[in-house]
Amino acid sequence: MHAPKEGQDTIMDSIETRPFTRILMLAGLMAATAAGQSFKFDDSGNATLQGRYFVREVALLNLSAQGAIGEAIGAIGIATFDGLGNYSFSGQLADSASQTGAISVTHSGTYAVAANGFLRIASFALTGAFPASSVTFASGGVGAVGPSAFIASATENSSPVFDLMVGIPMGPGVSNASLTGAYHAVYLNFPQAAVGQTRQAYMPLQADGAGGFGTVTATGGATGNASLTTQAIPSVTYSLSGSAGTIDFGAAASDQLIGGTQSFFVSADHNLLVGGSPGGYDLFLASPAVPSASAATFQGFYYLGGLEADNTVWSSLAQSLPDAFYGALNSTGQGNYTSHLRLNANGYSVEDLTSGWQSSLQSNGSFTPGDGDQYWLGANGQVVLAIGQGNFYSIVAGLHAVDYTAGAGDVFLNPLGIVNAANFAPATNPVAPQEMVALFGSNMSTGSAQASTFPLPTTLANTRVLVNGVAAPLLAVSPTQITILVPSAASPDLTPYAAFEVQNTVAVCPTGSQCPTSKLVTMYTNYSAPGVFSVGQNGFGPAAAEDIAGNAIGANNPVGPGSFASLFLTGMGSVTPSLVDGVPSSPTGQPWNVLDSYNGSALSVYFDGYPSPNIQFAGVAPGYAAGFYQINAVIPSGVSAGNDYLDILTPEAEAEQVTLNIGTPVSVSAPKTVHGNALGRPSGRGQRAAQRAPAVPPRVPPVSR
Repeated sequence: MHAPKEGQDTIMDSIETRPFTRILMLAGLMAATAAGQSFKFDDSGNATLQGRYFVREVALLNLSAQGAIGEAIGAIGIATFDGLGNYSFSGQLADSASQTGAISVTHSGTYAVAANGFLRIASFALTGAFPASSVTFASGGVGAVGPSAFIASATENSSPVFDLMVGIPMGPGVSNASLTGAYHAVYLNFPQAAVGQTRQAYMPLQADGAGGFGTVTATGGATGNASLTTQAIPSVTYSLSGSAGTIDFGAAASDQLIGGTQSFFVSADHNLLVGGSPGGYDLFLASPAVPSASAATFQGFYYLGGLEADNTVWSSLAQSLPDAFYGALNSTGQGNYTSHLRLNANGYSVEDLTSGWQSSLQSNGSFTPGDGDQYWLGANGQVVLAIGQGNFYSIVAGLHAVDYTAGAGDVFLNPLGIVNAANFAPATNPVAPQEMVALFGSNMSTGSAQASTFPLPTTLANTRVLVNGVAAPLLAVSPTQITILVPSAASPDLTPYAAFEVQNTVAVCPTGSQCPTSKLVTMYTNYSAPGVFSVGQNGFGPAAAEDIAGNAIGANNPVGPGSFASLFLTGMGSVTPSLVDGVPSSPTGQPWNVLDSYNGSALSVYFDGYPSPNIQFAGVAPGYAAGFYQINAVIPSGVSAGNDYLDILTPEAEAEQVTLNIGTPVSVSAPKTVHGNALGRPSGRGQRAAQRAPAVPPRVPPVSR
């Protein structure tokens, strides 16, 4: 049992039992997106990948503590998918460990596509380089663009792999005439597998449909050559026919951003170009430019993948921080978007990083959210491409997902419609035991109802939700949205996947409809998936936080350094003593149901990049069921005044979406340990990596994805 700390009784006085409707109000009502999975990886969408695909994968292995690359592998070629979970690959492989240049390889592998587009696929590069070893799988997603192009990264390997793979379907009748008009192109290269020679470039291309791009101006940077920021490349040509294509950037040299010949191909819908040097470790991506973009052009759910190297201290300390990720983003079409990255950074445990971003979209389709990258929209908003800025080297691709719709009379659970009820993190973000989640769809209930007593019911308005076959406690139901608590049995200790199913037992079911039970939607699981409730109930802007007196914190009531802020969250995982699903904690007195991550000194709260010096309470809000959590944390000295970002860190996850209004700061007592933007957030991939500090040991589940 956790004993209260000195002064905690006063803090507890500020978290008295609130009306039951408070928890429902904080759950929010924003139509967002999400996704899922089951006891095994869902393979019901395998037919999504069929036929021939042009694929490129770059993988970095055996990195040193300083980020130097021990081995790099590049694979490029054609993968043929049978629609049943098997593929054959024929192409070229370059392995820096062999020093023999590119060799021809053929091999076979397996894949699985879930109903919501989640992808699990055997690595082309590692399967080709190590055919006798255990299979390395990459995770990612299959988009609508391409059609059915995919992106993935092998974040879960026991020996860290930092890679990115992209695949595009190959259509018939491809010729030079298949490329016409303006394109945005991005490029990342690790010449000679040396992180100290990393280079990146953005290139606007103008294809004439007859094999010419004309003079191309590349802008970017090269580690080890600070003066190399632009390169004019005259008479760039391309050749495209049948199943092969090349782009000639002229003779290659060490003082260039890009040079030599790239193998490439264009997707069947002409919306994606993918390429790379067969004997190198580079990746080239391009997509048709958007002629006149608006905020609404960037809207919906996108699968993401990225490969990066933060070389900001390479010249001074000879250190790099490579990372790779897969994930997703969901954009409102109004200048805001939420992202989730399954982030694998060198020297750190793999984590789930959720972030909220605000950025103005320029008319040329570019935007700069402050995460270290510069982005461009392509293919009328169906593609997102990015490279890093300055000494942050990166290539990122986003593919718009399928917009799922219900059939007539279906009990429809949107395959991308299961989200954290606080921050609405997109589909690829896992669910945690007893997390409050919102499910979106249609015909999920014949009426609306809210729970009014504890323990929470498992049936409301003749509607139930099963998670891996276990009935979930319900907070509210309606035809289009249901709010539940994830059963504690959906734990990574038992299964890496959680399959969600809605039952509307009184639905009228036309012949042929998916009714009265929805199709399964499968999510990943993890021990925690933190999300902080916001005032706007949408995952953006000011946190729904209170001061020690129970007053809402905001512009008219900021909190200063040394004061307590009470934050309200969900997705924080297990507590001690444990709580039965849907049963409330004690409203007064002992025992406190305290977060296990807090008990294990594995919980951190950052304000404006500074860690709170004192977390006095972290657990289930007294009088509420597990799923509605509260953290009381002291505002550290040194924070800037204004709306500063909050960052919540658990051993396996990080959330940096909402802000808190901070009053006039006191003098800085210690130097700030991270660099940030005007709103005080790290300008790289999360607080944990920005700190460059030892990571908290993760809780390792007995079963893996």
